[in-house]
Amino acid sequence: MSVFINSRLAYHLVPVSYRNQTETHKHIRFDLAARVRAWVKTDLDIQISMDTVRYHLSHFMDSRKTLCDRLRTIEAKMESCRQDGKPYDMYIEEVNGLTESIQCQTQQISNLQQKLMDAGERSSTDASGPPDLSGQMLSSRLSQLHNIQEARIALKYLFRQASSSKVSKINLETQIYKLESQLNAEKRKSEENYSNPFVKFLSRCKNPIPYLPS
Repeated sequence: MSVFINSRLAYHLVPVSYRNQTETHKHIRFDLAARVRAWVKTDLDIQISMDTVRYHLSHFMDSRKTLCDRLRTIEAKMESCRQDGKPYDMYIEEVNGLTESIQCQTQQISNLQQKLMDAGERSSTDASGPPDLSGQMLSSRLSQLHNIQEARIALKYLFRQASSSKVSKINLETQIYKLESQLNAEKRKSEENYSNPFVKFLSRCKNPIPYLPS
């Protein structure tokens, strides 16, 4: 009890102005940390979204290239049949399907490129952007940190996010491993259930039941 009373007396003996300064300083530090974390989170979310768009853009461009190669091959076969006077109707449906798929993916590519440009990033034909673009964006972000305290807050937040992402990745990999193990177990069980009657049937065929006269 005496310890509690002494602590309360010590608190009240501290000048009010000093206590107010201390509490104000804590509040400022809290506001600073919240502001830096909010800025870093927003910037990180934007970067992740842009990287996701780049990934899908690269996927669609590779897929469209494959479809275009296939279309050129089929069109070459059609032209060869046409010159030789052979029927080529069996290729028309595939050509129409490939053409439609290419047009659809071209539209998707255009939409993704527009999203990158709307986000302030100039996209290139290989979806990777200029070689020094990432470095320029990083330099721009770092320039927004005014002092070492803000840098420490940002770095601490990024470390936590990286750790959380790593843990989430490990959890997903564990779930995938469990699902694969269950799938393999079910596959083996199904194969055993299928093979046992078949093995018995082969055994009966190799060792037929002798004929018993009535």
